[in-house]
Amino acid sequence: MRKREISKLQSKDYLSEMVLILTGSEELADAWWYSPNKAFNMKTPNEIEYEVVKDYLIWHTSASGGS
Repeated sequence: MRKREISKLQSKDYLSEMVLILTGSEELADAWWYSPNKAFNMKTPNEIEYEVVKDYLIWHTSASGGS
């Protein structure tokens, strides 16, 4: 595997951790990646560019902290 591919996989693992924080369940977090999402025009997060999903999750993770 090339360095860039490994980096992307590690990055997706990071995003998966964010999804786990938001959903509170590994089962729900795993399902989230393959479920149509209104925020992505009913595409699954797995079909969307990494940066778009990352921005979405960062916003929601920050918002869930409350201020």
